[in-house]
Amino acid sequence: MEPIEILLKPSYNNTISELGYDENDDYNEDVVLFQQGYNSVILEIIPGDEFCIDQNYESGYLDNSEEKYKLILKKNEEEWDGENDDWEEENRNSESIIFYQGNYILNEDGVTFEKL
Repeated sequence: MEPIEILLKPSYNNTISELGYDENDDYNEDVVLFQQGYNSVILEIIPGDEFCIDQNYESGYLDNSEEKYKLILKKNEEEWDGENDDWEEENRNSESIIFYQGNYILNEDGVTFEKL
């Protein structure tokens, strides 16, 4: 199976820092946004891999029109309302998924991502 590619978008604050600016400095936002896109990183994942979107990144994007993916998130306590199932499935049969900061695993089936 070929690796799945996830595009990691650097955080805005991290990009400002990498450009040598302080958040109180006067800077051109367009330059920061361009650099943020330029500094994006591709993360390759194979089934069974765990990966992390840390504070250096805003999010990760998976977009593949040839394959359908699932993302399973654990409900937080406020969302859990006495239901028997404390897992929430999102993005069923979706071609694209957005991963926010946190730890994930690509299950062995190669199509189901799970937030740890």
